Amino acid sequence: MNSSPRHRGPVQTLVERAEFEIDIRLHSLLIEALQLRGRWTSPEIAGYLRLAYTAGYQDGLQEEPQGRLFLELGLQVPGRRK
Repeated sequence: MNSSPRHRGPVQTLVERAEFEIDIRLHSLLIEALQLRGRWTSPEIAGYLRLAYTAGYQDGLQEEPQGRLFLELGLQVPGRRK
């Protein structure tokens, strides 16, 4: 997906691990977005941001155990709001 040198070897930093995990989860959206390269309008960008947020939210609701992405990244799982 990302051809930058930092993604060619093992992913090391928290930011790189998070980018990698999120890129995998949003793979189909990223492929479609790359096909529109150079033809983006402001409404399309806003739409893709909303779609990516919604996809992440859905992913979070479906993952088992709760907070799996946080656990995999070595972060503390935030508690649910009451």
